Amino acid sequence: MGVTIYATLDGFFHEVVAETLVEQRVCTSESTTYYLVDLLAELSVSPLPEEPLSLKLARASGSLEESTLLKEVGDTSLYVTGLFTETIEKGIVSRDFYETLGEAAYSRLASSFRGRTALADVYEELSLRFKDFVHVMENVRKRLCIEAPAATERLLLLSKQDQRASQIVEDEKKSA
Repeated sequence: MGVTIYATLDGFFHEVVAETLVEQRVCTSESTTYYLVDLLAELSVSPLPEEPLSLKLARASGSLEESTLLKEVGDTSLYVTGLFTETIEKGIVSRDFYETLGEAAYSRLASSFRGRTALADVYEELSLRFKDFVHVMENVRKRLCIEAPAATERLLLLSKQDQRASQIVEDEKKSA
């Protein structure tokens, strides 16, 4: 068994994602495959966001940075739900909550980009098949044997923040 050396994280993750898609019999566009590769490469070297995702999603509406915020919510939801499933299941906020956030963020991105860029199709596919791509990420994690005890504490904190933020948003809706 030889050792493969990759020049970039993208090259490494492309092989892992492509093999995982084939193993799981998930058919997707090449653009979406590359999006997943870029997502893994980017978030593997970036810290998780400090702001609760539910607040970020609420703040995105109508803001100048709406696309950026929606992308962060969708990408982080997919990444966290797929790579840290066990941590999410131990948290206060359910996996369904993160899946709903991710689907909503990608759906809004697809709508905002429709007719203007090919990314609209990628976001549409991510929104409609979010759970399929969570399973892809779960299997990428298994292939890579990712264990992240330090990330577990951070994700549990993020989960608690999202629960509080979600309650604040719901309370504000009721009082409006």
